[in-house]
Amino acid sequence: MGIDVNWNLIRRPTTLAKFAVQFALDTAHVACLRVFPGITPSLLDSVLNVPNLRGLILETFGAGNAPSGPDGALTAVIRAAIARGTVIVNVSQCPSGTVSPLYAPASALGAAGVVFGRDLTTEAALTKLFFLLARPELGYDEIAAQMGESLQGEMTEAPATMQFAHLPADEEGAALSPAQMAFAELGYTIAMGDVAGVRARLDADRHRLLLASDYAGNTALHLAAVGAETEVVRELLVRGASVHGRNFANNTPLWLAEKMGREGNVELLRMTGAMLHVEEKSKAEEMEARVVEENRKVET
Repeated sequence: MGIDVNWNLIRRPTTLAKFAVQFALDTAHVACLRVFPGITPSLLDSVLNVPNLRGLILETFGAGNAPSGPDGALTAVIRAAIARGTVIVNVSQCPSGTVSPLYAPASALGAAGVVFGRDLTTEAALTKLFFLLARPELGYDEIAAQMGESLQGEMTEAPATMQFAHLPADEEGAALSPAQMAFAELGYTIAMGDVAGVRARLDADRHRLLLASDYAGNTALHLAAVGAETEVVRELLVRGASVHGRNFANNTPLWLAEKMGREGNVELLRMTGAMLHVEEKSKAEEMEARVVEENRKVET
């Protein structure tokens, strides 16, 4: 059916680690219940007393409202389950909006210990709870706290420092634009191995310099990869520089670092998930064969 990606919401990695998939999920001890008018405390209680149940996603009305039941009986059932250590997360049945303690019924759930899932979808809330419950080092308090905060952008938060985006084409003109001038300054700072200078320019970045490139298609990471200062490479990586970018010669930062013999840069780039693509591997093999042949001729 096709997928439309909102690239402005996709965050770049900012850790020196390869992408990894978490396969361990606790899907056997979580339930999901949709609240409806007339729901009885006994029905909810029967779900919450399923043997070994550890978490419940509660789909409520609007901004997180749910009936309290006769004399608050429904809320009492929820409070008792939370006291037993069951994580209960409140998400909305609505396709948009957010769960909020603004209204009295939602506040009552919050007072009972229910976690406000904000704008998590039911599917996202379930998956997140599967993930957190599978981590043996986390207790109830840690799981409840992390369910209410963004871990990987699964709920609305302030824009990440580094996000994917497609830059508009530069306007034609004889003079360098402010963005081009800023990138040139960053490039010279990288070439000088000035780590503090790189940090200062990126801290004051108004031009999204990690997404920019020079006339040859080199990004800041391409420039740093051939330099002698490994800490510059590290600084760019932890700020979200992509290890997969290619310049106009179709070369990645890793290829350039290996070609220049910058072993420290190579180690950092590979640690962050950089790989040579097929064409680069072929070029590397050709170069290696050429070196072997030249050494053979010298020996002869």
